Amino acid sequence: PPLHSLHPATLDSWEVGLIMAQSAGIVELQGSGSEVADMVVKVDWMQTAMALLGGIALFLQGLKILGDSLRQAAGKEMKELLARLCSTPLRGLVTGIVVTGLSSSISLTSVLLVGFVGADLMSFEKSIPVLLGAGIGSTFIGLLLAFKVTKYGLMFMFGGYLAGSVKQAWKHYGGMAFGLGMVFHGMEIMSSAFAFLKTYPPFLNGLENLSNPWAALLFSIFFTALIQSSGAAIGVFMSVAETGSLPVSCGPALALGANIGTCLTAVLASLSQGVGAKRVAAALGIGRFVGVMVCMMVLPVFSMIVERVVSTETPGLRQAHIIAGSNTIFNILLTVALLPAAEQFAKIIRYLIPASHSANKQNGKDMTI
Repeated sequence: PPLHSLHPATLDSWEVGLIMAQSAGIVELQGSGSEVADMVVKVDWMQTAMALLGGIALFLQGLKILGDSLRQAAGKEMKELLARLCSTPLRGLVTGIVVTGLSSSISLTSVLLVGFVGADLMSFEKSIPVLLGAGIGSTFIGLLLAFKVTKYGLMFMFGGYLAGSVKQAWKHYGGMAFGLGMVFHGMEIMSSAFAFLKTYPPFLNGLENLSNPWAALLFSIFFTALIQSSGAAIGVFMSVAETGSLPVSCGPALALGANIGTCLTAVLASLSQGVGAKRVAAALGIGRFVGVMVCMMVLPVFSMIVERVVSTETPGLRQAHIIAGSNTIFNILLTVALLPAAEQFAKIIRYLIPASHSANKQNGKDMTI
């Protein structure tokens, strides 16, 4: 393709995305037209699969290094800091909002919580308000687009290696930074493996043809799980909605599905962790799944609430705002419903994922319900 003849100033963002995907070997642009839009996208599925599997391997190994370094470096000071930040449900809620708002990633927050609980730096019960706050903080992604910290994974890895090499006393902290960098970079690779979907014509055409809210829900869950980011998924949905081609009834369902699909990262992170970490992932997934099912059962009422909040009347822009509003309102309603009952919700999760028999004997009492 005559990419050298294209002027960057004249390209749309999705056209730049296609060219970047080509340079990564994920897609191939074919054709002799002078416009990117005239070129045919050919996907290298083998390269995509290798990128996905490699990203998962980096992610899981990085999480293991991060957890081991946390256990070795965790002193009284770190435990006291976490205790202060999450001493009450309200403080935990605010901590989740701030951390996720700054990082623009509920996946990142949930992974950190899995690591903290797995390293015995935080109790499972105290993680629930933080998870609820993370849901609200994740809705700030449109305003905090510049804080895409996963792009700095390689820099964290270099900094961690450097810290551990320069001074022995910094070895554990360097390991934490190195492991966190691997987690970041693994998430970035997993996301980039399916980045072409954001500009892949068959995918976008299928999105535009959605008419059933339940089909839109399943589609959103699958897509968000693939790209590992509810914020990115909602951004894609909003971009399509702004063209005016997205069915009105599917906007809220797409936003709700993204809130389930984003839980996959926490589930992956908990696979190599203990019971406490698995409970964190279960609390995130079960809470959001039940909340989404309730909203889908009363979708006309939920949609009416969202539409009353949205003020713009421009057709395409209104539909995009409805998607963003649905995401925000869902997370606020979920927090209002679960935060007062956080202790009871924790008991349910403990019942569903009991401690192992050997762990109970080590503790000198039977905690299995």
